Amino acid sequence: NKSKEKYLLTERNFTEIVDRISTNEKDLKSRISNLTEKFDNAEIELGKKEKKIKYYEGPLPKLKTTTIFPNKEKFSHTLTMSKMSQDIENIKYELQKFKTEHTNEFTINKSEINQINERLDNLITNFAKAVPEANKEMMRIKEELIVKDEQIRITKQDLNRAIVSKDHIIQKLESDLEAKIDRINDLTSTIDVLYTQISEVQCAPNVIKHIIDTMQNKGFISDKEFEKILENELVE
Repeated sequence: NKSKEKYLLTERNFTEIVDRISTNEKDLKSRISNLTEKFDNAEIELGKKEKKIKYYEGPLPKLKTTTIFPNKEKFSHTLTMSKMSQDIENIKYELQKFKTEHTNEFTINKSEINQINERLDNLITNFAKAVPEANKEMMRIKEELIVKDEQIRITKQDLNRAIVSKDHIIQKLESDLEAKIDRINDLTSTIDVLYTQISEVQCAPNVIKHIIDTMQNKGFISDKEFEKILENELVE
């Protein structure tokens, strides 16, 4: 049970880390995309400013297009250059800022990824340890089941033998009972015959008395005993 809980905990932590890596990757791609877009826009803006500076500093270019630029003579050269220089510095500052943020974000995310990789390595190690433990637990349970199955098989065999033995005993008892019933039936038939014979003899009361005494003492009377009683009574 402990191995199973440890295995489930490791699997859950592994899933959380994978989800976190996926989320961080999506967030990083989105931020890089935004920074790239801002950087491209800044470069475009810088290009425009540089064109303006070249226009104000150099000779008036011969333009074939219909682009209309302000008349150079209407601007103060000093003020214009100062403003352009300030614009350039601002753009350079923004670019440097973007670059720094970009670098910091990569550094932070790299650190987070390293931490996640370290945790992931630990989880993999724990997972590798948990799996053999779980396998050992499963093997132990399997061995216990094999032993219990063997015990059940032996118990079943013993029970079958006991049932067979009891069946034999019951059959013997039934056989003995049937034999006794047959003996009783024979005795009943004998008694009926005896009563018929005794009724024809004058000494019937004495014969019956001797028969009853013999039956009370022995529980039965044999043919020889009966014949002897008759002989004795007839002789008298």
